[in-house]
Amino acid sequence: MCEIFTRQHIGIFFTIIGTVCLAISVKTQTQYSGDKFMENCVERARKDGGFVPTYTYIDKKLFYTGLGCVGIGSLLQW
Repeated sequence: MCEIFTRQHIGIFFTIIGTVCLAISVKTQTQYSGDKFMENCVERARKDGGFVPTYTYIDKKLFYTGLGCVGIGSLLQW
């Protein structure tokens, strides 16, 4: 009987899923959210290609899920 998926194929799948989870775990938010006047200034700055200050944070649950998937995928490569 021929196997369709080997252990290495499943490991690559886990690694790809983990990499995607790690990439989307990074979130950004403008520093001026909630202030109507500053949101208008932010929209004009984005339209003009200007710099908009932001907060960057990581969704820990998604980050650790991605890290676990990459780890499992790496272990399945052996």
